[in-house]
Amino acid sequence: SRGVRSVTPNPVALLGEPRAGSPTGRRFGLVGRITRWKGQDVAVRALLEAFPEGAESLDVIGDAMFGEEAFGQELRALVAGLRLESRVRFRGHVTDVGAALQDVDVLVHSSTLPEPFGLVIFEALRMGIPVIAADAGGPAEHLRHEETALLVPPGDPVALAAAMRRMRDDDDLRCRLARDGKTVGDRFEPSHAASAVEALYAQISGRC
Repeated sequence: SRGVRSVTPNPVALLGEPRAGSPTGRRFGLVGRITRWKGQDVAVRALLEAFPEGAESLDVIGDAMFGEEAFGQELRALVAGLRLESRVRFRGHVTDVGAALQDVDVLVHSSTLPEPFGLVIFEALRMGIPVIAADAGGPAEHLRHEETALLVPPGDPVALAAAMRRMRDDDDLRCRLARDGKTVGDRFEPSHAASAVEALYAQISGRC
């Protein structure tokens, strides 16, 4: 007999109260373990490219794991070499990602390799935080450039810098992407995944 195939949406919990847009667009945040393919170095270089001077900042939320401490040290040396110590904050490992995201105006996703999904992107969207994401993998599948996020080529700090400047300078853009991006994030509300699994079990149980 032929099997049953079903695609179940990834459940995304609401980590904090949704916000109504981003206040200033000056506080950027990147969430994920510190490892080369997550592209924290790309985001650091983009910050300097976009804003050689100013109050704009980047929170690096997460820490090095699985023997990747050398890249963590390299990343800190890069920040020091670019004289960005006052504008790049290393938050380390956090247990409450929602609380950390409350300090962020714009989420930056700068992975250099395709993400299968990119959970934190959709967690941020559900909280009403606008997103800049690498145009590959899960983000490219679920998001639309200029409509629900700004998408940039992976590993391109110049393109990422241009998107960061747009987010800072365009209040209407930030508010629109926060609003319309949230509709995408809410598609992954856990009850939707549960309903899909229940429907699959019902379909299987009805087969001979």
